[in-house]
Amino acid sequence: MKNLITSLLIFLASTAFSQDLFIKSYQAIAFQNQETQIEMLQDGHYVIAGFSNSTSSLNKVFVRKYNPCGEEVWSVEIFDNNFNINLVGLNIDSNQHILISGIYDQISASPRPYLVKLNTNGNLIFSKLISSTLNYNTLIYSSAVAANGDYLLYGLYHYTASPPNNQQISIIRLNANGNIKWTKNYNFNSFSWGRMIATKDNGALAKTSNTIFKVDSLGAIVWAKNFNNLGSLLTPIETDTGFVFMRYYIGGIDRGAAFSIKHDGNLKWFTNNFFTFFPHSGITRKSGNVLFVGSNHFSNNRVSFLELDYKNGNILRRSQFQSPQLDGISASDLAENKKAEIYFTGADYRGVVQQLTSGKLDDTLSVSTCSDPLSGSPTDPYFLQIIGDNPVSDINNTDLSSSTININIQQIALATSFPSCSYTKARGNYKLGKDTSLCIGQSIILGNINSDFDAYLWSTGSTNKTIGVNQQGTYWLQVVSACDTLRDSIQVSYTPGILFNLGPDTTSCKDSIVLGANLSPSLSYLWSTGETSQTISVKNPGVYWVEHSNKCHTHKDSIQVFFETVHPAINLGKDTILCPKQGLTLGDINSPYDQFLWSDGSQNKVLNVFTAGTYWLEASGFCNSSSDTIKINYYPDIGLDLGPDKTICHGGATALGISKVLPNYLWSTGQTTPSIVVSVPGLYWLETQTNCGAVRDSIRVDFIPKISAPNLGNDTSLCFGETLELQSNSAQIKWSTGETTTTIYAKNGWYWLEYLNQCDTIRDSILIEYFPEISPIIHSSKTRTISKDTLIFKNLTLNGFNPIWNFGDGEIALGDTVEHVYKKAGNYTVSLSLTSSEGCLFSQTVFIIIEPTEYFVPNIFSPNNDGINDLFFPIGDDIKNYSIVINNRWGEVVFDNKNVPWSGRDLSSNKLSEGVYFYQVEIELHNDFRETLKGSVVITR
Repeated sequence: MKNLITSLLIFLASTAFSQDLFIKSYQAIAFQNQETQIEMLQDGHYVIAGFSNSTSSLNKVFVRKYNPCGEEVWSVEIFDNNFNINLVGLNIDSNQHILISGIYDQISASPRPYLVKLNTNGNLIFSKLISSTLNYNTLIYSSAVAANGDYLLYGLYHYTASPPNNQQISIIRLNANGNIKWTKNYNFNSFSWGRMIATKDNGALAKTSNTIFKVDSLGAIVWAKNFNNLGSLLTPIETDTGFVFMRYYIGGIDRGAAFSIKHDGNLKWFTNNFFTFFPHSGITRKSGNVLFVGSNHFSNNRVSFLELDYKNGNILRRSQFQSPQLDGISASDLAENKKAEIYFTGADYRGVVQQLTSGKLDDTLSVSTCSDPLSGSPTDPYFLQIIGDNPVSDINNTDLSSSTININIQQIALATSFPSCSYTKARGNYKLGKDTSLCIGQSIILGNINSDFDAYLWSTGSTNKTIGVNQQGTYWLQVVSACDTLRDSIQVSYTPGILFNLGPDTTSCKDSIVLGANLSPSLSYLWSTGETSQTISVKNPGVYWVEHSNKCHTHKDSIQVFFETVHPAINLGKDTILCPKQGLTLGDINSPYDQFLWSDGSQNKVLNVFTAGTYWLEASGFCNSSSDTIKINYYPDIGLDLGPDKTICHGGATALGISKVLPNYLWSTGQTTPSIVVSVPGLYWLETQTNCGAVRDSIRVDFIPKISAPNLGNDTSLCFGETLELQSNSAQIKWSTGETTTTIYAKNGWYWLEYLNQCDTIRDSILIEYFPEISPIIHSSKTRTISKDTLIFKNLTLNGFNPIWNFGDGEIALGDTVEHVYKKAGNYTVSLSLTSSEGCLFSQTVFIIIEPTEYFVPNIFSPNNDGINDLFFPIGDDIKNYSIVINNRWGEVVFDNKNVPWSGRDLSSNKLSEGVYFYQVEIELHNDFRETLKGSVVITR
């Protein structure tokens, strides 16, 4: 082939490769050092897209299709001689159409996204340019195919003329025809080169500089999360449990890191032990795990693979090209076929001219003998942490629209044969055999379950090795074997069967019936009776069948024959009279008729009657019908009712009877009068005889017992303020206070308690009085003085006993006249307690203010340890706390302490010389009075 310049097959001693594994390099069309992209087709072929240059040195995009052996099938260039066309995304939709997206006219002032759609032969289906009526710039960075076949573009929308706040993140959704369904802008504060994927729920997941956010199928944000230190991330990968991200640049250190978030955006796991591994792209394998391709910077940039467990991030496999002959081959993207084999694409830098390269590896990635080429320890640990939710709102529609553009699509090469590999019989037989004819209802299995081709495609759309056929038609199978596409077809037809029908099961009122009148007279038949005629006559009920056979089919049909007779007329009986509440069943539960209709609309065989009236029944069978009528009346109801049960007071009596006149009377007491009087509790009944027998009703008479009287005790007296607990042992009570509780608390006054029921009310009362009060009289010699002054307190009360004084400072005294000295300044409450002649306690208080005595600060002291005037401190009986600060004549602090006297030494306990020093003394008295005193003091020794 003219574009294939090298074909390198790798065989390593430690790895067993099948013949169709390869690594090949191709001559590119002015191939640039840009990342190429690869996607698999369902038939085992694959497509590679990348950058190249046109004759005017403007960017263009090439698209190449290869068969499973890596041989080129066709090559297409997408270009415009006046503008740049750059590649962003290569995608394959569910119809196996090839979608190319990127940025059109990037060197001008208004770059635009474009979308080109090709079929599997490289022919253009449509080309679209996404433009704005306001001529704003729009860039895209990612593309994806949604679950429903829509196309998603993700990028940056410039909506003002100048920075810095002129950008919004944008997602554009187009249908399968390239027409815009909706576009959304999202107001995030920062933006870096973004990534986006379509999610399984028909929405999308996107990443900005520090934010990952999820949107639904209408572009509304489901959630958004901020992560710190996200760095540069590959396009995310969706797994069964969430999404996996790989970071490929961390602060200048060539080290990869991976993490996974759940479908709700919360962090699942994080790992960063991929020292020297620089990832380029990743996929989800058919096993569910994630596989990344990249390079190992410590091994001459050799192609490296890293497979992770999607559930926890554990490393499952590490592998790289071990042969030095492969140094200089770089992989930028990878894909997986139906057999879990891996295809990759990239660049070959080993020659003078850079070349496009691709390769195919087996599902174990066994391409080298290196067991752990990625080992090493990170120089600085990295931790990923969620720093908070960032729900994003303010989603704005833009005015973007799509229009058709004229992009040149040029076929570069189309391969017609592939001499380097071909079909071999070891693959198995793909022939479908001779055309065949089947009988109606038969099926056939087409194909060979033991064949081993790379891909299968049936005319039914199935991709299995075999299919089951149960309908006539032409079926073909197309298989891919290495470089060959092979095809065979078969015609399947059906021999028609002869169908006939004896009709539905039948019932006859006659003695016999003829079967087979609708059968064709030209065919031969065999009946279940052994007869071979077209028709037969039967007299007995049962199932009869007839059969006809040809070379492909034997058809049989059956019919069930019933014979019915004429039923006798129905009889509901004579008209009748019933007793009250008596019922009657009309009809016959064993009646042979099939359908029944009563006068009330019911359709049962019998009818239960409980009211007077005229009733009729119409019954019908297969052969005849019948009807009858009956009239029913009721004897009048006596209506004997003695009324509800009675309760009367103890010792009373009550009359029992009924106002209605009865035929006769008989009481349970033996009396025969219409009414009786009873004074004894018990059950009483009255009975009368009627046409329908004896009728009886009963009534129960109960008596309310006599209640006992309450007892509150004798009248009593209390000390002033005391209460008395009054109690009751009855449930139905009432107090004079209106309360109904069993216990109340009473003060002075009259109180009564009633026990009551429906018949009686009994009351008891009690009088509560207070003893006379005493008002203690206190005389104090002074109510304001200074500490250590003697105060005299006198009890001037005439009718009090046992005087007790409490001075409020913790001391007490007894007697009518007492003296007391307060040692500390403060406010004190003095109380006098007296006992009355009845033993009641009364008290009175008086308020005393004690002011502090004089205090002062000395102006000279002699710290010579003679025991006289050796210390400097404030002097006063009411001083509670004090602090001293001493400065020398130069203003330096030589002493600073609290509640510690100054001994004439400095802060280092050195003796100070004689002379004048300056003090600042803060004092706190016992009455919380505070004062600051300043002055000078002389040290003399």
